[in-house]
Amino acid sequence: DSKRILDSLDARVISLSGYDEVRGHIDRLFKSAEAAIVRPDRIVFGHTTSTTSLDDLVNALAVQLTG
Repeated sequence: DSKRILDSLDARVISLSGYDEVRGHIDRLFKSAEAAIVRPDRIVFGHTTSTTSLDDLVNALAVQLTG
């Protein structure tokens, strides 16, 4: 379901592994979360935690967009 939802939104999946720090720091979010949904205007919709999976985030996004 998550892939279908992301495809319907024309979302891009971007891996940050292998990227070097450019300005001397990386946002703390990406040091503590495995994944995040970030809008094109760089507003963070949500991020994974020990109790929230990426599937949970994608489903929550779909509910907000259709709801």
